[in-house]
Amino acid sequence: MILSVVATPIGNLKDISLRAKDALGDATLIVAEDTRTTGQLLKLLGIEGDKEFVSSHAQSSDSALTKALERCAEHEHIVLVTDAGTPAISDPGSHFIHEFRIKYPEAVIVPIPGPSAAIAALSVSGFPSSHFEFIGFIPHKKGRQTLFQDIAAKDTTIVCYESPHRILKTLESLAGTIG
Repeated sequence: MILSVVATPIGNLKDISLRAKDALGDATLIVAEDTRTTGQLLKLLGIEGDKEFVSSHAQSSDSALTKALERCAEHEHIVLVTDAGTPAISDPGSHFIHEFRIKYPEAVIVPIPGPSAAIAALSVSGFPSSHFEFIGFIPHKKGRQTLFQDIAAKDTTIVCYESPHRILKTLESLAGTIG
């Protein structure tokens, strides 16, 4: 049994790698954050055929995760994708992979790298990038101000994710903390 952890485009579908397209084409089960989004991606890539889908996302219940993992037993090649970017990087795919490793210790798990929003942004930022810290998504409420104070105290480039709906508020808060 093989689980391919496949990075998907973060905006431009031409960013999909040939390995990612091959893995999606070969898989008989696709574990997706949103099966509709992944179905659209497959259609645009010209991947047709009998693909079985199962959903696994941040709001999945424990029983839904258990069912998804049980369905993997029927398949030799499973692909895990998120809507955009690399599964398990600031993404609930990490929980799926953790549970998959426990349930199927004999399985081979293969990363298929691709687009990364954090690296793409860092590459054009002009900030020093030989050493940086990635902190994922900024908390909505609890711990937010403490995190901003920690960021202000660091002497390295910090990369984080933030929702487009909160970006201006976050930048204002950071400016108030950092100066």
